[in-house]
Amino acid sequence: MKVFPKGIVSKKDRSQITPENAVEYLESLEWYVYGGSFFESTGTFGQGKLTL
Repeated sequence: MKVFPKGIVSKKDRSQITPENAVEYLESLEWYVYGGSFFESTGTFGQGKLTL
């Protein structure tokens, strides 16, 4: 299953995030949201390792 995670990024971290390290950054967050209407859900909270 594909996930499309979203997380809160601080202003100080924005310039440091690249396509190459985005997954690692999201996995380091305390929480993120994944899922959405494509997956017939309103979204689910997650943390840690992403399943891509």
